Amino acid sequence: GSQTAAAVIDSSITDDRLADLSDQCCCSICTETFDSTKIIPQNLDCGHTFCEICVYNDTLCVNNKIKCPNCQEITDLSNGKVLQTNFLAIGMAEQLIKSRSDPKVTCKACQMKVSSTSVRMCARKSCSMFNHLICLNCVVDTGHAGNHLVKYDVKLEKIRKVLRSEITTICAQIDEKKRRVLEKSAEVVKMTKLLETRLSEANIPYHIIGRLDSIASEQEAQQYEEIVKDLSKTLMDECDALEGAFDLALTSANNLDLFDDKVLVDSIQRVKYEPLRGLMKWLTMFDQPTYSAFKLLKG
Repeated sequence: GSQTAAAVIDSSITDDRLADLSDQCCCSICTETFDSTKIIPQNLDCGHTFCEICVYNDTLCVNNKIKCPNCQEITDLSNGKVLQTNFLAIGMAEQLIKSRSDPKVTCKACQMKVSSTSVRMCARKSCSMFNHLICLNCVVDTGHAGNHLVKYDVKLEKIRKVLRSEITTICAQIDEKKRRVLEKSAEVVKMTKLLETRLSEANIPYHIIGRLDSIASEQEAQQYEEIVKDLSKTLMDECDALEGAFDLALTSANNLDLFDDKVLVDSIQRVKYEPLRGLMKWLTMFDQPTYSAFKLLKG
């Protein structure tokens, strides 16, 4: 069965032919590609083929009778009949997958497209075919047989091995970057909670507000007003600084299109955490208003 399938695949390897074969190598109900382990093709009496999972589904198989979704013919399994596996479809699917993973290359000598497993590369620098691909037929016809030929698929696998190693390293670096981003995110969450606590305490102290009723002169009123205005300005200025720091950080984060799969970005912008780190300086400022107010009152 698989040899026949191989012949079918090899007879025409054009893109249009591969598209047609692709339809024949998959279940028309679930569109999954046939294989020998899970998506097993089963033949109905009418000759149509579907995967085992779909044909035995309760929708198609009712009372041990399967109604073909294509031609409506009934396949009766009530007498213990077992559907036959379509090994030709499995073989074709396997060959199709192999053909897709084994792209055709062009022989430099005859210009024919052949499998990458059926070509050699000339490694003789003095030869006019140096570093060019030669199919097995032309290897004989052009007298290139010898130890100076390199199997192209073997060379490709060496290249792939190097690339796999590089990709593994790159993926590890990306994971490390993501870990660091998550650490910074956790740091921001922690700082935000601390900020909420500090901001709840950042008010004009009640005892200062309470002194309003004890003002006994116009001069004291002016001094009191200066104290309150100075204290409120300090608090509002620091709130403005905090708001600006958050705006800057949010703008940087919103500019990151890396995680939008609809946008292709050429580089990764780094979120600037300096403003957020600067919040810690401002947080400590909210410990000072009471002290400043007392100092002014005593002055």
